[in-house]
Amino acid sequence: MTRDSMSDHELDRLLALASKPAPPHGAEDRLIAKISLENVVAFRPKPKKVQSTISWIAALPLAASLAFGIWLGTAGIGTDILPESLGGDAVAAADVDVISGIDEAETLAEDNQT
Repeated sequence: MTRDSMSDHELDRLLALASKPAPPHGAEDRLIAKISLENVVAFRPKPKKVQSTISWIAALPLAASLAFGIWLGTAGIGTDILPESLGGDAVAAADVDVISGIDEAETLAEDNQT
């Protein structure tokens, strides 16, 4: 048994010749009768959630505190009260001597050279 392959154009022509089947007589009445016998639950659509203004009101102080914190950080105000582990006075000292790690890399490279 061999099958000839059909091109897309030939398949479209073949499908165009097909007719639309009509439902059998009384099919709609039988369907409605069967549905009425079954327990059909009609689902209500989920109501759309309305954006509350409370969320916008709560976001305003958060945005203001973020902007104030960024300003404090860029201005360097209050670094003397922070501990050194959080970048207190050590940040000011690090600004003078930029620590890039290049000196350490050169030292390690010199150790391996002969």
